[in-house]
Amino acid sequence: MTIAERRMSSQVLIDQASGRAFAALIRAHAAATRRLSAQLSADHGLTLSDYEVLLRLAHAPDRRMRRVDLAEQV
Repeated sequence: MTIAERRMSSQVLIDQASGRAFAALIRAHAAATRRLSAQLSADHGLTLSDYEVLLRLAHAPDRRMRRVDLAEQV
């Protein structure tokens, strides 16, 4: 096998490993999001979107925002 062929083979393996790692990250994110969503709903009757809105408002100056600014951020 030539040096160029070995490099190409190594690149393919790296790309495959990167793809598997990215897919695993996406699956983990989805699982964590489902668990958090279920817990928020059970404990507080909130969706993740509800929580994000409240979080943005909590961090806003004077805990207030114009609706248009809030909508843009969310």
